Amino acid sequence: AWERALATGASLDAEHRMRTADGNVCWMRTRAYAWRDPDGRVVRWYGWSEDIDERVAAEREQRQLALMARAAVDGLW
Repeated sequence: AWERALATGASLDAEHRMRTADGNVCWMRTRAYAWRDPDGRVVRWYGWSEDIDERVAAEREQRQLALMARAAVDGLW
């Protein structure tokens, strides 16, 4: 996604795993936008990353619960 953004100047919005300084792995969301000069050329990028590890874990748990509920319902029929 970053290479595509660099090649095209399009904004970046990507969720990815990252290894932290202490060796753990967490999910991050990174967004970056091109700063252009008056001629439209990209001269700088600005952006930020946010820790979305808790959200990803909650979504995973919700999917697992939905699968378990579906299996329980299927077992009743």
